[in-house]
Amino acid sequence: MKQTVVRLGYGLITISRQYGTVIQNFAFQPPFATTQTIRSGTLQPVTDTRHGFPGTASGAVTNNFAIDPNYRLGYVQIWNLDLQKTLPPVFS
Repeated sequence: MKQTVVRLGYGLITISRQYGTVIQNFAFQPPFATTQTIRSGTLQPVTDTRHGFPGTASGAVTNNFAIDPNYRLGYVQIWNLDLQKTLPPVFS
């Protein structure tokens, strides 16, 4: 058994790339960002923007992202077992 080696391995890999998507969605919603839709046309053009947009905003708020507080990232577990043995030389 002097020329035999046993190797064991284990790995736990979390899929953390999803955090980037979650953080990006949170960054573009209140209080960090707000959405306002201004409808204008030939009958009611927007002419004066020195004091910001007028208070006649309409439309739905589209930046309303939330996440389950029990959300867990996916992960992969890897196990391996290797047995290596030196073979005797072969002469021809």
